[in-house]
Amino acid sequence: LEPTTIQDDHNGLLELSGQGGWAGLSQRYFMVALVPAAAQRHQVIYRVLPGGQAGFTSVTIRAEPITIAPGTSTAVTTRIYAGPLQQKVLQRVAPELVHAVDYGWFHWIAAPFFHAMAWLYGWVGNWGWAIILFTIGLKILLFPLAQKSAVAMARMRLLMPEMQRLQELYKDNRERLGLEMMGLYKKHGVNPASGCWPLFLQIPIFYAFYKVLLISFEFRQAPFLGWLQDLSEKDPYYILPLLMTLTMFIQQKLNPPATDPLQQKVMMWMPVLFGVMFFWLPSGLVLYW
Repeated sequence: LEPTTIQDDHNGLLELSGQGGWAGLSQRYFMVALVPAAAQRHQVIYRVLPGGQAGFTSVTIRAEPITIAPGTSTAVTTRIYAGPLQQKVLQRVAPELVHAVDYGWFHWIAAPFFHAMAWLYGWVGNWGWAIILFTIGLKILLFPLAQKSAVAMARMRLLMPEMQRLQELYKDNRERLGLEMMGLYKKHGVNPASGCWPLFLQIPIFYAFYKVLLISFEFRQAPFLGWLQDLSEKDPYYILPLLMTLTMFIQQKLNPPATDPLQQKVMMWMPVLFGVMFFWLPSGLVLYW
């Protein structure tokens, strides 16, 4: 609703006046909404009413006063929707209701992710397999960047003997060591930070994927295989996080080791840290990772 006036009397009352749009209340998976006629001016009033610990919230829509001539009739239509935040259903009821599914800051990434997986789901009929196919497709799209990162890491590995020699030679002169290392990188066309770019790129993608699984009604109670009967909840037996930790260890062994000893230790412990963190996250997110 595009408001023309907003009034808050500090007693739990919020008033909006405008035209078109909708008004309602939503939770994680469900909502109730009032959708007035688009051409009709109306007033929406939200009010918090006392009642128990949580209280109650009321939503009222008031239509603009209408003058009815003698012998005539008119109708004022307001549709009411009470049900799940299922995007196909919301689109059929009123297209503007789709905006009730809000993925937050990364909506511009999360919304295309959801629609891509919904399209895949239409083919395979299982959200778990849709996640797997979507992840494969995403990896293919990001492959050029991952390839550049792998090449950079391989070049760094080739330079490791020379880097160790410089570290030993200038161990008492950190400034000179830094200059020599930068010269070495420039000579061989290596960027030591390039190996980290894929990980930085994963952060917004990971968060967007998390929001999709957390908010989208379609993943609620969506089964995958055997013990996984709800991809929006954690793995009840923690099998998937353990498998994820194991595969992260295997992937690390396939990649060249980091040049810095401290970075090697961090990378060694990363699968364990991720495994513990993923124990309580939605199993669909663990499946993606």
